[in-house]
Amino acid sequence: MEYGGGCVGPFSNGWFDIWILFRVAGGSPGWQVAGLFALIDSALHQDRPDPTQCRVARGVGLLTLHRTMACTAPTSASEVFCRASKCNRLMGRVLVALAVVLTLVIVKGGATEAGAKAAASHTGALAANDKVFDGACRAAGVVRAASVEEAFDTAACFATQPLPRGGRTVILTTAGGWGVVTSDALYRCPELSLVSLPDDLRAAIDEKLPPRWSKGNPVDCAGGETRDTIPEVLGLIARHPGVDAVIYLGIGIQSNQARLMREGSFYPDHGLERIVAYHERQDARFAEAAAELSTETGKPILVATELAIADPDNPGPRAVRESGRYCFPTGNRAVAALAHMVRYSQFRNR
Repeated sequence: MEYGGGCVGPFSNGWFDIWILFRVAGGSPGWQVAGLFALIDSALHQDRPDPTQCRVARGVGLLTLHRTMACTAPTSASEVFCRASKCNRLMGRVLVALAVVLTLVIVKGGATEAGAKAAASHTGALAANDKVFDGACRAAGVVRAASVEEAFDTAACFATQPLPRGGRTVILTTAGGWGVVTSDALYRCPELSLVSLPDDLRAAIDEKLPPRWSKGNPVDCAGGETRDTIPEVLGLIARHPGVDAVIYLGIGIQSNQARLMREGSFYPDHGLERIVAYHERQDARFAEAAAELSTETGKPILVATELAIADPDNPGPRAVRESGRYCFPTGNRAVAALAHMVRYSQFRNR
């Protein structure tokens, strides 16, 4: 295992204290998380960290982090070697002790031969067998993310969504292509199931959508939405006992159309002002409905749209943030975070 790491946190939603822990050489990943907070208006109900003041612990061993939760830098190369050796011997016990009181999301560098060599050349760090480290994480209930972005998404999901009871997932989409690629991502996750719609749920949805809708999962609305379609269909799905989680795709599309109208030369005349206001209200309603249904049912409802990054002021993703939830920039990233949530829920329920 290489020496060197850092932590950013904690985040809290009243259920968990959540820490992102980096087992990588150098402090740049922590700065990247700070940058993500600065870029994305966080829904974690906490002040976004100033990148110059962010609590990023450079050069802190896992053992040191466990004892002090503080930043202590080594004074010599021999101290680095000594601390790394201690971390190797006590890694499993330390992870277990931390995971009892914290929800840990870990990013570990040096997972491959090339990464281990890079860590050694950068800090003189030691790299342990990655399979051993991965097994220790699973045994301790520690969430291991593959990238900084995945760690950020997962921590935000833990902080803003209830734990799922299982992996039975339904995708609701107003954009067919998004549903296709998100289904591919979900299918590759063994923790999740793109559950077949129960007959009673399919019949209930059939009454809300035009005959051309997908008749399956993903639930593709096929452009047949009226004023109340999304909240009603989302409610049918979320309240069904055969569904554990929902991923909702396509929020913000109406507001994006409204923005184009607003920027056109005919606005605000010819009734466009009223149309623009209607579209923007609709997306805000959809975000509020997702948050309210999640609270009501105790199930995670993850909302994803590229507009979370492309146009964060769009009323859709903005209303998701204002509801206290995190808006994922892609369906694939929502799937990855949900899979971690399901795995962690299964660990807690063993």
